[in-house]
Amino acid sequence: MASDPSPIVGLPELASRHIVGMRVDATSYSDAATRISAWAVDGGSRYVCIAAVNNVIASRDDAAFRRLMNDADLVTPDGKPLAWALRLLGVPAAQQVAGTRLTGVGTSADTLRSLRSSTCSRRTCHSCDRRSTLSVSGPMRSA
Repeated sequence: MASDPSPIVGLPELASRHIVGMRVDATSYSDAATRISAWAVDGGSRYVCIAAVNNVIASRDDAAFRRLMNDADLVTPDGKPLAWALRLLGVPAAQQVAGTRLTGVGTSADTLRSLRSSTCSRRTCHSCDRRSTLSVSGPMRSA
């Protein structure tokens, strides 16, 4: 994982592997939701990349994009092929953590209130064919 400026007590280190040069973390829905919620409550500046195979290919061809992905606080294996690759690279319990399902996991009313009042540099999550990131930094402002 990227260097952690303010570690959250109780969050274990994740197993990570580089797939064609891009880091992917072996997380689960519960673990990812716990981390994201803890970071939001902590109020720090974080970003999470929801990675699929297209991100691996883009990072292979673009050093700046690879650096963006590798510097993320969390890179989830959104696609099954990334979970399979993690298993082949020695993380037997690796599983797919799809971004579409992650947004509804482990979000209590208190967490949602905290996220709404926490820091976010973007009003909406932006993604394109080259990246899928959720950035958390600075006070929330309207788009």
